[in-house]
Amino acid sequence: MRGIGFRFALVFLLFSAATAPAQERDRYAPPDQTKGAWERFWGNNFGKQFAAPTVRLPENEDQNGIAPVVRNGKLALTPEEAVRLALFNNVDLQVERYGPYASYWGIEKSQAAFNPSHLLSTYFNRLNTPNSNLLAGGLNLEQKTGLFDYTFRKPYTTGTDLEVNFGSRRYDTTSQFIFLNPSVATNLSIMVRQRWLRGFGRSNNLVSTRIARNNLAMSEHEFVRRAMEIIANVENVYWDLVHSRELLKVRKQSLDLAKLTLEHNQARVEAGTLASLDVVQAEAEVATRVEQVVVAEYGWRNSSDQLKTLISAQENPELTSAEVEALAPIEPLPEAPLGAEEAIRITLKHRPEMSALELELANRGLELDRAKNKRLPGLDLIAGYSQNGLGGNFMETTLAADQTLRLLRTGRMVPGGLGDSLSQLFRGKFLGYTIRMDLTVPLGNSEARAELAQGLIAERQARGRIKSMAKRIGLEVRDACRQLEMNRQRVETARAAVRFTEKKLEGEELKYSVGTSTTRFVLEAQRDLAEARLLEIRARVDFLKSMVTRDRAMGLTLAKHRVEPADALLGNRCVCEFGTM
Repeated sequence: MRGIGFRFALVFLLFSAATAPAQERDRYAPPDQTKGAWERFWGNNFGKQFAAPTVRLPENEDQNGIAPVVRNGKLALTPEEAVRLALFNNVDLQVERYGPYASYWGIEKSQAAFNPSHLLSTYFNRLNTPNSNLLAGGLNLEQKTGLFDYTFRKPYTTGTDLEVNFGSRRYDTTSQFIFLNPSVATNLSIMVRQRWLRGFGRSNNLVSTRIARNNLAMSEHEFVRRAMEIIANVENVYWDLVHSRELLKVRKQSLDLAKLTLEHNQARVEAGTLASLDVVQAEAEVATRVEQVVVAEYGWRNSSDQLKTLISAQENPELTSAEVEALAPIEPLPEAPLGAEEAIRITLKHRPEMSALELELANRGLELDRAKNKRLPGLDLIAGYSQNGLGGNFMETTLAADQTLRLLRTGRMVPGGLGDSLSQLFRGKFLGYTIRMDLTVPLGNSEARAELAQGLIAERQARGRIKSMAKRIGLEVRDACRQLEMNRQRVETARAAVRFTEKKLEGEELKYSVGTSTTRFVLEAQRDLAEARLLEIRARVDFLKSMVTRDRAMGLTLAKHRVEPADALLGNRCVCEFGTM
């Protein structure tokens, strides 16, 4: 038994060194959360637990915006470059990035139940009381009590609670019957409580942490969903800009044709071969087409501003005045048609909404398991062990009473104190053991049974949401595939219409040159050609936008642009690197 005190203290220190819970070593954890348990508990990091936490956040937007990309007053972009700029600079995407970082701290919060605690208590008390009892040791008793008590508590995920206590009590009195005065009593004890039914096991006690981890993954899937929406919006606005650019070109070409017809009419009127009414008709048409150019130019500038807003974080004069040049052609890319059923099969593996709902179902299952455990009775086994010591000034006393019945104490005093008490304590001479069992049986158990019923209903609801989402996604994908095929056919018919109207205009111009047609028919042929070209442009742009919609419906938007979700989530600058424009 001589070394038992030392071994007891060693066990205590080992438990103490392991008190700090393991931290997440991932992209969300701040640097000071990745240190060792001993350093976090006893080292330089101890005081930081009372300070404001260090919060790691995604990289902020480039303070220069997209100014480095603006060259010679122009911002020339392909769709891929617009997407990469949006991934780093889009303000809405920056806001969405904070969601997973906030969810990470939910994991930290869920681990708080297993944090250790230290309780230090000390006090000093002095009491002076009159006494009428001869056996109390004096007529007036003065007592001084000093206490130092330290308790360490640590719950574990297995359903185990550890409590280690060290106490020291100093007692000083004027009583004549106290042979150790002042006396110092010390106590070192350890108590372990193990739950065997309710609250037993890691699977039950880590439910909150597992739910928090699933919530973090769900927030990541939500970010991916929003990122795909924003990227699809950027692509659609880009193709709207391309449409506005081509619309403006067609309107300008139509205006040039009208001006050319006006010049020819003016020349023929001067030559006396044409009535002046034809000049007026041509001038009216020129004015109408000038208005169309003005409206088309307004639409082009408006689309340009919308795109700059989506791909930049800040407004600056250089960007505001820059002219956006969309480099992409509107020629639809040939691709093999994908069947709706095959597309749906691929979609269910890639849509983040389905992954999020699967995690929600997992959470409902975890909560259901916890509710099942809570309805069990409580059965706790408690085991305790203690070592005790006592020391102080020992008086070898002979007691007598004088004529006034006042006690007289004579003898030799042997000095002692805290050292004697600790020596007894760690030699393990005075030991104590405790074994106890607590059984708690709730009558009615209404709360636990109600939680279990609610858990069963919530799990059924989660399964129903998965089925409902799968049906909605299937409808969305089928609709997107049908739109894609419809717009493909629209492109073919629009091309044919353009060829026919071009031949019609050539014929009218030829007849007009030999005098067998009129200005009205030529201008109408020009308008028909312009409208046919606009319909073809609209069909091509709609086809490209329907590809964006199809990719978004299938959950392939990020993969199409070779963007990893982790890079998009962190806001890594590398996702914005692209070749020389």
